[in-house]
Amino acid sequence: MKEIEKISADLFNKIRSRFQSINLGDEKAQATTDPERARFFNFIYGDRNNQQFGKITMSLIDEKNLKVAFSNNITKKMNTQQRRDWHDFLRNIRLFAKRNLLQCDIRDINKDNLDIRDIKQQSKNDGVNDVEDINVVESRLWGTSRSSYQECGPVRIIVRHSDNVDETKRGARSRHIECVFLETQQGERRLLPFRNLTGARAMAQHCSQGGALDDDIGESITSMCEEMNKMTHFCRQARHREFEDTETSDMAQAAVTRYSELKNRLQRLSGRRGYEEYKECWMPESDIQDEIDVDGLRERFVKKIYDDRFTDALPYVYRAYKRHQQQQESAWGEAFENWAEDITEMHLDEDLSDNREEIEKLDKIMAQQLEVGADGMSAIGALRDIIGDHSLEDRFSELADSEGDTADAREIILQWLQDHGYAELASKYSQAYTQQQTPATDPNQPPPQPAGVQAEKPAGTEYGAAGTADPSPQANTAQMAEDADPLVTLRNLAGLRR
Repeated sequence: MKEIEKISADLFNKIRSRFQSINLGDEKAQATTDPERARFFNFIYGDRNNQQFGKITMSLIDEKNLKVAFSNNITKKMNTQQRRDWHDFLRNIRLFAKRNLLQCDIRDINKDNLDIRDIKQQSKNDGVNDVEDINVVESRLWGTSRSSYQECGPVRIIVRHSDNVDETKRGARSRHIECVFLETQQGERRLLPFRNLTGARAMAQHCSQGGALDDDIGESITSMCEEMNKMTHFCRQARHREFEDTETSDMAQAAVTRYSELKNRLQRLSGRRGYEEYKECWMPESDIQDEIDVDGLRERFVKKIYDDRFTDALPYVYRAYKRHQQQQESAWGEAFENWAEDITEMHLDEDLSDNREEIEKLDKIMAQQLEVGADGMSAIGALRDIIGDHSLEDRFSELADSEGDTADAREIILQWLQDHGYAELASKYSQAYTQQQTPATDPNQPPPQPAGVQAEKPAGTEYGAAGTADPSPQANTAQMAEDADPLVTLRNLAGLRR
């Protein structure tokens, strides 16, 4: 039995355990009664009291993603408990996808149901029916206890492992990789300068189309794999760290974004269509020519014990940050287009006076702590009818992963309102949120001074007294010069000044 057939059967059994009437469709959107052949699952979602809310369609047509589509008004008739059950159901579907190494794409649609014409169109878009559309990756890894093979069109990938492969463990052939070779139909075998399997598949597609390892596109693939290899450890650690200043945090975020872009680009290159699109629009990527102060950058990411594996990644981190800055400065039209798309995804209108009902709901939510919930589902459920932004939902999920299910989601909501032009709402909620976060003051401590008013100096601390700084013009000039250096400022803020 193929792996996708087992996943399909397991998904059918999972759905059938709660919902009885399930319509199945195969990869050509034709009706079928065999769960192993099924790639579409259509059923009516209801609660345990048989109250129906709407139809759901799940798809496994591209064998890499579990897609879930449902009407965007499916939750309007639900009460609080029914909404919780609904989000628990979606969370379980996400967990099922993760356990089977699938991406989970959950989205709502404007239609109440996907009809047979929509399903056939989705099958045509996502399916693999035409020889011209088939990816060059035609098989999964197979082989012996120390070697793995994969046929990629006329090119074969050969992987040598540093340890025995345990066939009982999923993904065992993608671990303990010692080296990777490409072998052509003529038997010529070349050692790849990297061990990235995604990059190896992209290079196999390139060689299948008549390319070579040392031509322009081949070198660009090698460069992407090398950059990913240098940044892997840095990005893994940066996802779970908080940095003292905004610029260092922006650098880390730019590096993580760059790493994801490279990974997605290599994945697209492994398919024929993606490779042809890349080849048509390929241009040499201009590199950042700034002189890189590695020692200064190291101070930004220093801990009590510095991880030397960061050193190799720092030049790429800096280049990713500078590239991100250039894109922001030069792509005003693209930024406006993205802003317009984000606005269309929201349920709030630009004129807040027309949304009093949604504002009242938001007032109640922001009045007290909003726990993000498992996988962010509690916060997603609370905000879905008010702000239908998928990027906001992703941030809730990331918050749940990093800080736990009980983390307060209101700070993310405040930032979203500020970023999307609702400064007045953000200010109103920020005052209440800040008051709740402020700890009770000690009655023995002096009251805080208003902004702009300096506290009285104790006796003996006037300028000129022993132990105080000299406010001479030379000292002020030196201090201003020191403050002008951002690295010195970062060291002062982090307590690392030498």
